[in-house]
Amino acid sequence: SRTLRLDQAGAAVLAPDSLDSALAAGHATLPAPSAILSDYRLPGGPDGLGGIHTPRGVLGRDIPAILLTGELSADLVRAAKDAGCLVLTKPAAPNRILSTLAELTAGADAAA
Repeated sequence: SRTLRLDQAGAAVLAPDSLDSALAAGHATLPAPSAILSDYRLPGGPDGLGGIHTPRGVLGRDIPAILLTGELSADLVRAAKDAGCLVLTKPAAPNRILSTLAELTAGADAAA
């Protein structure tokens, strides 16, 4: 199967069903997450950039982030770049997502 299973790759995964759930879990979980992986289209709330920006603000850390999207407009690419997010276009191969997460978190893991 080409399904991405971060837990099978050795990651501790928090997969909330809403931004509020993510924030509540973030407050209850120490240390702060090593990375955020967000779809651009989130149900019932802000888009994925908001879903990345808000926990960063609440946790007070510039957490590395990947935005997954099928909508690759120039405005979205610019907004993601301004937010310090990497953009992966859908469908993104699971190995590509894993390798990008590994690159983003390598420095954080070394500093911890």
